[in-house]
Amino acid sequence: MTILKCCSLVARGLRAIFFGEYLFDLEETLRELALPLAEARNIFLVGITIGRGQKRKIVQIFVDTDSGISIGECSAFSRTLAEIIEERNLIEDPYELEVSSPGLERPLVLIRQYRKNIGRPMRIRYTDGDEVKNVVGKLEAVSEKNIVLLLGESDRITVEFEKIVEATVQLPW
Repeated sequence: MTILKCCSLVARGLRAIFFGEYLFDLEETLRELALPLAEARNIFLVGITIGRGQKRKIVQIFVDTDSGISIGECSAFSRTLAEIIEERNLIEDPYELEVSSPGLERPLVLIRQYRKNIGRPMRIRYTDGDEVKNVVGKLEAVSEKNIVLLLGESDRITVEFEKIVEATVQLPW
């Protein structure tokens, strides 16, 4: 599975937002704008990154649904978010807005993402006391507190979310 890269909107740029004496972080402001927009479309927000390209800053918004997100859904979300950014004059310098699925290579960050990947092979790095362990297994179950991985034919391991350092879906090839 590849990242659905849709809607790269080039517009004005990035700046922190001043309100009175407080400096609000752009990423947090974008999150506050994107969350209700996503929820209204049955989309969940996975993450936001802000980086620097050669000529402009790059704002990446990663979204998904429980059944997978389409390019059309990304595009509609991107257009609406861009309109809000422009209406509120949040970004001044040149920037590029990219809205896409997180793709399989990005680490899982939400319980919802784990549930979506039940039955798939996973690589999990987790802490066990002072040690960091790495395991690969098939994601068998997900609860609010932990996951269960099937290792081999019959061995199972339960890992609490708070102990997971990184979890990624393993590609079958």
